[in-house]
Amino acid sequence: MELAKYLKLLLKRWYILLAVPILTIACTYYLVKDMPGSYRSQAKISTGLVDETQRVLNSQASLPQESQINLEFSNLIEMMKLKKNLDQLSYSLVIHDLTSNKPYRAPSKLLQELSEPAKKHALDVYKEKFAKQEELNLLDPDQNGLYLVLRSMKYDDESLKSQFTIYRVSNSDFIYVEYSSENAELSAFAVNSLCQIFLTFYTTAVKENQFKAANFLENLMQEKYQKMNEKIDGLKGYKIDNKILNLNEQSKILYTHLMLVNSERDEAAKNIEAFNGAIGNIDSKFDPKDRRYLESSMTKINQEIISTKDQMRILSDKNILNNFQGGYKAGLDSLQKVLNSQINQLTDKYIYDPLNTKKDLIERKLTLEVQRDIARNSMNALTSQYNSLNAKFNRLVPFEAVVQSYERDIDVATREYLDVLNKYNQTSMESSFSVKLRQVQTAMPGQAESSKKIILILLAGIVSFIFCLLIFFVIYLLDKSINNSGELVLKTQIPVLGHLFLMDSAAKDQLYNIWNTPFNSSSFNDEKKLLRSIRFEADQVLEKDEKVLSITSLTPQAGKTFFSINIAIAFAMMNKDVLLIDGNFTNPDITKTLQPVQYIEDILKTGLLNFRVEGFPITIAGNRGLESSLLELGRHEDIQKLFDKLPFDIIIIETEALDAENRAKEWFLFSSKIIGVFEAGKAISGADEQRLGNVNSTGKFAGWVINKVNKKFRAN
Repeated sequence: MELAKYLKLLLKRWYILLAVPILTIACTYYLVKDMPGSYRSQAKISTGLVDETQRVLNSQASLPQESQINLEFSNLIEMMKLKKNLDQLSYSLVIHDLTSNKPYRAPSKLLQELSEPAKKHALDVYKEKFAKQEELNLLDPDQNGLYLVLRSMKYDDESLKSQFTIYRVSNSDFIYVEYSSENAELSAFAVNSLCQIFLTFYTTAVKENQFKAANFLENLMQEKYQKMNEKIDGLKGYKIDNKILNLNEQSKILYTHLMLVNSERDEAAKNIEAFNGAIGNIDSKFDPKDRRYLESSMTKINQEIISTKDQMRILSDKNILNNFQGGYKAGLDSLQKVLNSQINQLTDKYIYDPLNTKKDLIERKLTLEVQRDIARNSMNALTSQYNSLNAKFNRLVPFEAVVQSYERDIDVATREYLDVLNKYNQTSMESSFSVKLRQVQTAMPGQAESSKKIILILLAGIVSFIFCLLIFFVIYLLDKSINNSGELVLKTQIPVLGHLFLMDSAAKDQLYNIWNTPFNSSSFNDEKKLLRSIRFEADQVLEKDEKVLSITSLTPQAGKTFFSINIAIAFAMMNKDVLLIDGNFTNPDITKTLQPVQYIEDILKTGLLNFRVEGFPITIAGNRGLESSLLELGRHEDIQKLFDKLPFDIIIIETEALDAENRAKEWFLFSSKIIGVFEAGKAISGADEQRLGNVNSTGKFAGWVINKVNKKFRAN
């Protein structure tokens, strides 16, 4: 139903929907009929970002990701649109037009107004800015004027940018540059010039960055090389100062010697213990008397033996202190032979007493004592040498820590130097290569494109039509008016008894002829059918012994008078005695229309009522329009008794509208049922809803009659 209402609104305003697009199409045609044709030129730039044929170091690990590639393409496209590049193109175009006999565009009005000296000055400034790649300073009045000249020729950066189309084709390596204008040569020149300007700008920027990077890395490389040499020299000086040839080898040799001396010292201690034990065992086998005899007989030779052993001990200590070098080994061997000879001499010279059986033990004891003394004497020397070697070894430990610190610093400095060296070599190699960006397709003057005039005209008509639909849709959303019974029931939740069509003034003047017209006549047939339908519904809502029917409305001028008179006549056509009372004291339209001879004021005072006038089917009671109220004319009990004794089948009362407050409600006190007349096309306000709620709460409100319905928009 909502869509049907909107469509009805459009149908009602069909002439606007037709006139606005036609007018828009006509205006658009007038504006575009002299629009020049469009020529498009296209150039192609290869970036080398995804072209394997231009990749010098072809490594799969160095291939960029798709997101990185897209980002680089976006940067290149936006770089082409930089104002700096477009300004260079602007200078090129305006310089061409000022110096060429065949300018690309006709001089603008502003350019024509310039004198020859002014044009020469402008040309000089444009050339200077082009050579220096500078922008116009708009704060300078002179340069601001030159910018206005560019804009008047549509050579300014904003105008040029709007006519350029720069994009990447799918996932290819190419950037397309397109330009559309009214001149084929202008389009080709603009595209090629912008490409060259951009390539020059990009190449210069890349090379400058590469040279700056190479210089920076070279300086950094020298700095790292110097630091590395300083660390190496520090280690070398420390080794010289501390007499360190090869710390690892020195510590290894010293540790080996230390372990050897310690092993010999342990061996000497073990021998001393073994010799003492053996000598003790031999001593235990000798008798003291035998030992005295043996010692007294061998005193001289024993002294010689002791002297020889002392010499051997002295040589053994010297041999140990000199690390078993220096020729002491030969002296020890010679003394050992002398000692053996003395022992043999001692054995051969003297003859034992009867205790001669212990001779071998004595000789063995002497030999063990000599060996024990040698081991004991060498023990001190070995211990002293061990302590000395251990002190030397401990002295190497802090040297090792310092040397390791130097070596670690040298290793870090070396890695830093090599990293910078690699980057420097790579940057130097890249700077020696040419930039991969290049123009692979030159723009040429193209053919004129198909005219867009028809498209613009049709588009203007379609847009204007859609705009009208949108405006009417907004009106529809804002329109709270009620035009049919469905909307009224939805709004008030009160049934609708029927509807009446809108009638012009001439038709309403024939009020008396509606019911006098034959049924087979075409005049007023629809109105009579609708009134009969409403009469039936009204008769159904009146219960037994109910005969007072009030007619009211939300606001004045809803058509209560027309409906009240006709519904009264409709009931009279059913051979019922009908009384029509004009209860509207403010606007007594029934009284003015029918000119009755009796008034409600008199009836209430006298209680007398004449029957209907001869020739008219109903009895009418008017009022004098004194703006009084019903209860001011009589008491409630008297009025109720009057209505009860009136000899009519049905009494119809036209009351004032609900906005009259008590003057309408006083009539409702004596009404059996109430029918509201609603004017189609009107809205129900918040105050109307409150008044309607009060009336509906009485339980007497029977329903609505929608009046003044346009025949184009049916009630249902």
